[in-house]
Amino acid sequence: MQTTPPAQPQTLWGVVERAFYFQGKPLEKGKKCELPRLFALEMQAAKKFTVSAEPVAAAEPPKAEARPRKGEKDVG
Repeated sequence: MQTTPPAQPQTLWGVVERAFYFQGKPLEKGKKCELPRLFALEMQAAKKFTVSAEPVAAAEPPKAEARPRKGEKDVG
């Protein structure tokens, strides 16, 4: 009895090597993101995206910088 090979993943993780647009928004160089499999492979062939073997950890939301309020001095 043969086993069924595992299905291909629907999306691929990787790093943007050269900026390009995806869904009408620019993806900047160095950004780690998840793209649909076919599009990721096309961008990799164009040397604009490098597919990673393991998923990239979800990026943490940017932390708000502690800015002095109006009238306060910057201690740092």
